[in-house]
Amino acid sequence: MLVGLIMMILTFILKNGNFNQMLLTLKHELMHVWLYENGHTNQKGDEIFSYEDVCEYVALSNNSINKIVNLYLQSKEKML
Repeated sequence: MLVGLIMMILTFILKNGNFNQMLLTLKHELMHVWLYENGHTNQKGDEIFSYEDVCEYVALSNNSINKIVNLYLQSKEKML
């Protein structure tokens, strides 16, 4: 369900926005997925992350998210 929602958001942005905004949104939404998959499921907004937590999450998630984005860009180039 989460992936379907992300794809709907990206489709909307791609049709109504620009490509750079779409990539930023893709990375943002993939971060939600990464956090969920790694046990950070508090959607109420009351989970507090320290500065060090944020640095750790970015460091750990960066390769995974960029790999997915790069795969998306490669598949998009093949379609053109």
